[in-house]
Amino acid sequence: MTDLFLGKIIDNKPLLLLRIFCESLALLMVCHFFIRPFLRLGVLRSGLSLSSMAGVTIYMIPVAIMLTLLMYAIGQIVVFSDFDITSVQFQNNSGDVSSRHMSTAAYTISAGQNYIILLFWSALYLSWHFYRKRDELTRELEMTRLKQLANQINPHFLFNTLNSIRALVYSDQEQAAETITKLSELMRVHMHAEVEALSTLEQECDLAESYLQIERLRLGERLTVEWEIEASLLQQSMPSLIVLTLLENAVKYGVAPSRQGGTIAVVAKEQGDDYFSLCVVNSLPEKSVEQGHGIGLDNIRKRLELMYGEHASMTVNSEDSFSVLLELPKK
Repeated sequence: MTDLFLGKIIDNKPLLLLRIFCESLALLMVCHFFIRPFLRLGVLRSGLSLSSMAGVTIYMIPVAIMLTLLMYAIGQIVVFSDFDITSVQFQNNSGDVSSRHMSTAAYTISAGQNYIILLFWSALYLSWHFYRKRDELTRELEMTRLKQLANQINPHFLFNTLNSIRALVYSDQEQAAETITKLSELMRVHMHAEVEALSTLEQECDLAESYLQIERLRLGERLTVEWEIEASLLQQSMPSLIVLTLLENAVKYGVAPSRQGGTIAVVAKEQGDDYFSLCVVNSLPEKSVEQGHGIGLDNIRKRLELMYGEHASMTVNSEDSFSVLLELPKK
């Protein structure tokens, strides 16, 4: 037998593609307006369980029937009559044309196919939603952890500053009072602006300079700080309070123990198109001093790992001077 229906398909490809487009659009509309709201209310809000999944499988039955009827209605449009598979014509060897209509079983098979397609779409939608939700929760946990690490630095900074004030109380009470004023101004800034996980390099330098003003009241000319910051990096995002932490370590273990004082250099440079470097170098005192427990540096290392993974590095060198070099991705 020669199938006349196949010949019509070959001769009318544009109309066939148009019908496929209409049926695909019908499928998307059914998924968007009937299945997606049900999944959001019945599964995502109540949680994934056997009862909710059973409800989904039952709900898909009338939706699949509705989709089948909608596709049947599309097939009844005049321009698509040549592709209506509910009526297939065949021509035998003698040239007689016979017609055979689809039976109820054929409609049932079509509805079953639509049912499987709708279940598959539902599984993809739920998988995408749960993956996105897990990704959002992971980012929220990381940001919470970063904020906790950032907030741990505040007591560390306050402890060092109070030690500086304590040293001044016995030697210069007027300077001690001025230092307390500077500290209160700095704490006021912290009270009115919650410490975030990220800040700009310019903000970091301004905060660090406020700290250095307090230390200069105690150390005077013994403390020298040299800044070398490329202007193109001032608005570059970076983990908050890192510059402050590095300067605290440099003052406490490099400058303050030395009778002659010392110099701290803060250098920020671009490293190609994707990275930039931040280096804090301080001179070493004449006599070796205990370097503490490394809480600040360990804090920075953990924050870089959480925020950037393998895309950031931290290098510590203590041969001729003490330096901490950070290489960070641009954002």
